[in-house]
Amino acid sequence: MTLEAINEYLKLGEELEKHGLSTQDIDKLLNLLLNAREYQFDAKKIAGKLRSIQRLEKKEKQLRGRCEIFTKQAAKYKNILPLVEEVSALQIGVEELIAFKIAINQAAKMYNLPFVSVTLRLIDDIKKYNKIDGLQKELSALYLQKYALDQVCFNQNKSIRSLINLQSLGITEDQIISLNNFLESNGYKTSSYTITK
Repeated sequence: MTLEAINEYLKLGEELEKHGLSTQDIDKLLNLLLNAREYQFDAKKIAGKLRSIQRLEKKEKQLRGRCEIFTKQAAKYKNILPLVEEVSALQIGVEELIAFKIAINQAAKMYNLPFVSVTLRLIDDIKKYNKIDGLQKELSALYLQKYALDQVCFNQNKSIRSLINLQSLGITEDQIISLNNFLESNGYKTSSYTITK
């Protein structure tokens, strides 16, 4: 080996060291040079590829960090996720939940009670209201049935009073039936109650 070759080797070592490389990195350097030859030693293309790689590595690092944060949050809220899905299925939005929280906070302040106690009381009140609302609907339906029965009874009482008045005037039951049959046979609708003997 000549002195010139040794000097070149030492100079190469110094240059590599300036850039944080060593002779141990020769295989990597050779690989880099071969890849550079593939791009026809175009420094702009090589620099562009390196910048793209650096950007992608930076994005990957950021995404890994975000994934870690989301994983920790998911673990933290794992127990309430099923409840959140139920609330979402009921189409209850953020605005409604905020209003609900404000109402509970105000009630807790007003009555000097813990948040949980007020929440349970409110849920109990909602259940009672639903029962009352159901009973009120049932009561309304019963009122309608009673009204219909009252109307039927009123018409029946009216008919009976009319029969009693006619009989008090001396008209017999046979005459009333005969008059009813005559009217029906001539196309008059007398009543929904048929008079029969």
